[in-house]
Amino acid sequence: MFKPMQAAQYPRRLWLLSGYPGAGKTTFCAQLKTPMLVIDTDGRFNEVLGLAGGPVYTLTDDPAIYQDPEKIAATLDAGMPGSGIRTIVVDSATAILAPLISGAILANDRGDNRNRMQAFKTKALAVRVLQDALTRWNVDVVWVSHLQRGLDGAAKERISNTIPLTERARLLRSLNLTL
Repeated sequence: MFKPMQAAQYPRRLWLLSGYPGAGKTTFCAQLKTPMLVIDTDGRFNEVLGLAGGPVYTLTDDPAIYQDPEKIAATLDAGMPGSGIRTIVVDSATAILAPLISGAILANDRGDNRNRMQAFKTKALAVRVLQDALTRWNVDVVWVSHLQRGLDGAAKERISNTIPLTERARLLRSLNLTL
């Protein structure tokens, strides 16, 4: 038998929060709805743990899982049912994507790929796997990324996001706010 739908009091938070290191992104996230599950790839969420208004859980104590989006998804699938989690925080997506991006660039520099874009397929699939794994639970989801300053080819200052523009565009299907 089908269940009648209930109107939500507030829409789900499906956010991408970007800022410079030390700007307060993690502090902000600590104050969201609990119980909270933190995919703490930076290993620093415990610095603001006292600011949370309720229980905060970690995805795993095994840092190797944070390097594998499929393992993150499997861990979520195993732990989320019946957990009562109301918010999932990915703090930060930088530590998940940066090694994939670096690996793709190095593979291209070595000449491993005839199609240089093919090297970035792993990164694109990683974001898709994570996106689907996070949003299926009908809870608030906050992705954290970092802004960084650098120079372009003409030595002009450039600000970039550690989630590349292409992946941010793909994330839009499951975001309702970018800060």
